[in-house]
Amino acid sequence: HNLTAPLTVVADGAHSPLRRHVMKQSAIETTSYFVGLVLNHKEGTCPLPYPRHGHVVLADPNPVLLYQISSTETRILVDVQAPLPNPEDGSLQKYLLDVVTHQLPVAARPLFEEAAKTQNADV
Repeated sequence: HNLTAPLTVVADGAHSPLRRHVMKQSAIETTSYFVGLVLNHKEGTCPLPYPRHGHVVLADPNPVLLYQISSTETRILVDVQAPLPNPEDGSLQKYLLDVVTHQLPVAARPLFEEAAKTQNADV
């Protein structure tokens, strides 16, 4: 079957098999990465303005997502523009601490600093 449309929108991920069939370009350009950390906190002390709700911080240069995943943990996903600073030499940690920390909700800042210094970020 052939299907046609004046506009086709596909949100299937950069490395999707469907994308390879639809796009003419052979190389996939990665423009940013989600860097994930877990903020650990005492039960009942969620560092977000509205516990159990997702939060989007319109940080500069890219957005940050935060959402509570348990009574003692909050996930943070930082959108970091490519090229990704090197996690091995401390460049990613420095970026997170210098660029992102001051843009987060005040209650999340010390937890984020601790996570950035002690965890290996998921990319």
